Amino acid sequence: MIIGGRYELLKKLGEGGMGEVYMAFDTHTKSHVAIKFAFLGSRDPESEKKRFFREIELLKSIDHPNIVKLLDSGQDGENLYYVMEYIQGHEMRERENFKRLAGLLAIVANALSALHQKGIVHGDVKPSNIMLVENRPVLLDFGVAIANMQGQLRKGGEVSGTVGYMSPEGVMGQKTDGRSDLYSLGAVLYEQLTGCLPFGEGQVQNQIFRILHEKPIRPSLVNPRVPEELEEICLKLINKDPGSRYQSGKEVEDVLLSFSRGVTEEKSAGSATNTARIPLVGREEEVSKFSDCLDLLMLGEGKTVLVQGESGIGKTKLVEEFQMMALSRKVKFILCDGKQAWPGTPAIGRVLDELAGYDVMVDRPLVSRFSKQIELLSPLFFKKHNLDFSACTDDGREQFSAVLAKILLYAFNGGVVFAFDGITDPQTIDVCKEMIIAAPKAKNLLVFSGFDPENIQPQKALALPVVLDLKPLGRSEIMKLADHLKVSLSDDLADEVLRFSKGIPKSTIEILRQLAINPSALSDGMEDMKNSISARRFASVGRNAREMLGVICLLDRPLPSRMICVIARLPEDQLGNTIDELVSKGFVRETLLDGELVVEPILPEVVQFVRGHVPVRELTELHRRIAEHLEKTLNEDGKAEYRKEVGSHYIEAGEYLRAAKYLMPVLQEMQSKYQFALCNDIINKLLPHLNRITDREVALSFSLSCVAQFVNTGMVPFLKDTSEMLEQALLEENTRENMKIKYATWLGLARARLGEFNNALAHFEFAWDFFTLAPNDEDGFYLTRAFSEVYINSSQFEKAKKYCLLNMKYAKKLKNDNRLFQSLNNLGIVRMMTGENDEAEKTFRKNIALSRKVGSQLQEVTSMLNLVGVYSNRKEFDKTISLLLDLKDQAKDLGDINKLSIIYINLINTYEKIYRKEEALSILEEALSQLNKLSSTFRLHILYEKAVRIALEMENFDLAERFIEDLQSRAFESGNKFQEAFAFALQGDMMFIKNNHKEAIVNLKIAMNMFEKAKWEHKGIYCMIAHKYAFCVASEGDINEARKILKITSPMLKEILDKEIAGFSITFEAWVDMIESFSGNMEQKGSGKEGSTFSKDLWSRSYKKYREVMDPLLGVDECMLPRPYAAMGFTRLVLDRGRIDPEYKKMFQEDCKRAILYLDEAIMQCQKSKTRLYTGALIGLRGKARGAASQNA
Repeated sequence: MIIGGRYELLKKLGEGGMGEVYMAFDTHTKSHVAIKFAFLGSRDPESEKKRFFREIELLKSIDHPNIVKLLDSGQDGENLYYVMEYIQGHEMRERENFKRLAGLLAIVANALSALHQKGIVHGDVKPSNIMLVENRPVLLDFGVAIANMQGQLRKGGEVSGTVGYMSPEGVMGQKTDGRSDLYSLGAVLYEQLTGCLPFGEGQVQNQIFRILHEKPIRPSLVNPRVPEELEEICLKLINKDPGSRYQSGKEVEDVLLSFSRGVTEEKSAGSATNTARIPLVGREEEVSKFSDCLDLLMLGEGKTVLVQGESGIGKTKLVEEFQMMALSRKVKFILCDGKQAWPGTPAIGRVLDELAGYDVMVDRPLVSRFSKQIELLSPLFFKKHNLDFSACTDDGREQFSAVLAKILLYAFNGGVVFAFDGITDPQTIDVCKEMIIAAPKAKNLLVFSGFDPENIQPQKALALPVVLDLKPLGRSEIMKLADHLKVSLSDDLADEVLRFSKGIPKSTIEILRQLAINPSALSDGMEDMKNSISARRFASVGRNAREMLGVICLLDRPLPSRMICVIARLPEDQLGNTIDELVSKGFVRETLLDGELVVEPILPEVVQFVRGHVPVRELTELHRRIAEHLEKTLNEDGKAEYRKEVGSHYIEAGEYLRAAKYLMPVLQEMQSKYQFALCNDIINKLLPHLNRITDREVALSFSLSCVAQFVNTGMVPFLKDTSEMLEQALLEENTRENMKIKYATWLGLARARLGEFNNALAHFEFAWDFFTLAPNDEDGFYLTRAFSEVYINSSQFEKAKKYCLLNMKYAKKLKNDNRLFQSLNNLGIVRMMTGENDEAEKTFRKNIALSRKVGSQLQEVTSMLNLVGVYSNRKEFDKTISLLLDLKDQAKDLGDINKLSIIYINLINTYEKIYRKEEALSILEEALSQLNKLSSTFRLHILYEKAVRIALEMENFDLAERFIEDLQSRAFESGNKFQEAFAFALQGDMMFIKNNHKEAIVNLKIAMNMFEKAKWEHKGIYCMIAHKYAFCVASEGDINEARKILKITSPMLKEILDKEIAGFSITFEAWVDMIESFSGNMEQKGSGKEGSTFSKDLWSRSYKKYREVMDPLLGVDECMLPRPYAAMGFTRLVLDRGRIDPEYKKMFQEDCKRAILYLDEAIMQCQKSKTRLYTGALIGLRGKARGAASQNA
């Protein structure tokens, strides 16, 4: 394709938000050029044109040898373009020669200075925009600079540039100047010095937070070779305060040139800390026991010593100490170190190599039977003893292990110490087991470090081993290490070191070394310290080792070393040396897996560092290489784990469509098997990139799986963007009708799960219209099931029953047990909810038998959970609790959050019904912990409401506050407005109970406003909030506002089936009537006139409502919670009228007695349910009522 009559397009070089860049051939000059085409966009093309023309004018105005040159510009049809010199170089990467690095960046600073003098801020200084052409750095890409000048990227709080290199003022979207570019240049310098960005990488929000609030790790802590002078230049460039940075590009150029021409000494890796041998501390008892074993060895008695403890506890260090002790007493010490084994060879081979250096006794005829195996293990041993191949037999691995054990144990006349440390290969472990059996007879001392005791102690062992179980260090031992490293520690600081290191010697020493360099390292934060330690380790190995370690740390499972070598693009002849370097420094281990040598990382903190701090572009390339290699070598057998692995790496490589094509079959297969817990990981990885899946059908298929996952697990984040994509597909003409039915049905089920029942039914009706055009049994089953479930959840049981029976017909036509199970399940629920408990139990037990027949644990759990409802209806609470506790464990195993949340709620309700409040609260805290851990917001508001209410009833306001804050935090993180509204409601509820009506009004009002659009769908919740609000505003004197609210809720109240909610609503209405009955109209009260009118009509209305809640006494469990409120309200109603109305004296005595009965019952109820909150107020009112009754009598 020819552009402008002269430029032949060759290939696309890249694109961004502001244009595409192509490599082209200039037919006039016969040279290569770069052409940038404008993205005019669809929203404001005229504005985009002006921006592009301004970019051209800006480039024309710049003439600098280190800034890309503009050669031409023009328009071809509708395409606006300009032509630049084609920079054929490579990205700057200089991490070894610090003086050369400073010189190159000095030139870049000079180029930036030229821009700044023209009032231009580049805005996107980063390594990929600094190309080296024959050692000449050239600054590229001015798209962000233009946009910044025109204010295009500052709308709505957005930021421009690449976040990891941006200044604090840049990420805040504030106005920037040249000092912002200098900050970015400092970030480039930091990355060149350390291999990572100053504030890491990862999610943009996290990066921005760290840029704004955290201090960078000093480069020398990551790479000890960094010169101090260059480090100070770097840190000044990335100072958060623009006024504390260098103030011009010229100033930066000068200091960098000064450094590059100076004679600054580079620090050696060990100069910062004391590198002398660190003494063994806190192991005096272990050393003493080994000394005793040495004494016995010299007396001719063999022993076995097991050294145990967690990683980093000092097992290897202790073995080294044992070696020194043995050698000091002239006892031979043969060490078999798993880290020093030859690649692909069991570690026992190195021991045979060592024995070849001694004149040892060998049973040659016996050993010759295994001469072939011995030659493979140790050619040195084979040659030394001139073994006979003709005597070779194949007696199996077990006999060979026994022979090897005999070779070692009887090689010497005198006692010898054999120590095995870090052994992982099965053959050497088998030899160790054989040695333990024979050790006492052979009179040798054996030391095994880091073995699993169950794997290393054979049943035939003749004597019990000496077990040395290493424990963490205490404060006194840490102080000894600090003295050795010349680190001054106060008692408080020693405690901090102990807290951070957990007494693990390896971590303790690393922290102390950091403190030797930077005394404030602990106060800078543990995460920074861990990153610093990991970065220093990572930088301590050579380039080839870093490349290989980068690949190893990104793998989901160990791979053969030859594969890793190919992925890392290392020369094959360097493989052995590179692995040896990583093994010797404790980064990786080699093990045998399925007969092949594989490499796996040892240090989780280094893995975490590599994944979080190596530059994204390097990680992206590594992930792409891994995915492509696995695709070629592993995908042949098509296993799900391979497809998932390839897809995961393609996500990290930015190849989202390729990732989706691998992951979608895995996801759909898991969902079809009800393995929902396993699906979450795949969805969490792919969902953030939904809009980058370029194939519409694949994107829609994935969206449908996400919505189905939400319906089955309650994971609200899975609805983000996916439901909108499916809604849009419903409106598009090119969406097939059968897919519209499927999309609408699942969207309706999702809306039902959110409590939006009217919205759900609208979706089902939409699907039904298409279904009637071409009915089929499959769609008919799903649709009728969807209708029945929504009607069940909205308590419309007659309609639900109609659709259940229709659904049953479709299930039988399909002849599918799973479909029949679902139909029976819903029918059983309808029967249970309408009081047909015996019929419901028969239905559920039939379903349990059916689920066992098809082998579905999930379906069995579902039926048994419904059976819980039958037991509860019959008040068989012991059965209910026993079954629920069993189901809780099963639901956890299944990973079914939906079921788990229902089980928790049922358990809590049951414990409350039988007044076991502490157990209810304990289950609540467990439930919230579990669901928060699983990132589920499903039914979370119900659990938090119960938690807050129980905490308040127990007068534990701090705990209630904590629950409310947790819910607010979860709601904010998930973006769930329903949960957020509920959190405000609970805050208002607590303020209401504390009698802080003003604070309660503010919070309840916010909650009401947030519920406004969905108040009819959540009428019970809305009425509770609204009636408390009405009570509070009435108490504060605004009766008109209270009446307005009660008028809105009055029609809702008639439809509320929940007796507890209805009882609360009636009680609060009665309170409002009572307040108004004594206050008169507000105009009179506000006018300053003395006295107030009394309304008998309002009083009588309040009186009837209180009695509606309270009568009959003793026996209305459903109104248990509102009854204390009603008892208090009724008593106040009676006492207040008794004080002002002489005519009331005739009835007063009788109503006082009734009030005392109500209060007695409420007090008994509170004491029985261990509710402390109202007890004091109830007892106080009862005393007043008794006093008034007695006085009146």
